[in-house]
Amino acid sequence: MLKVVSQVEGLDIYKILKDTGSIMEGHFKLSSGYHSKYYLQCARLLQS
Repeated sequence: MLKVVSQVEGLDIYKILKDTGSIMEGHFKLSSGYHSKYYLQCARLLQS
């Protein structure tokens, strides 16, 4: 389960991540071999 602290001084961090396409939901196999329902692309956030 993804737990996100989404309110920081009135800023909705999760909404920003979704709007910029920085966080994706689906099924991802990570380079560590683990699986995740979520994937965060920090570079996409910085491009915005």
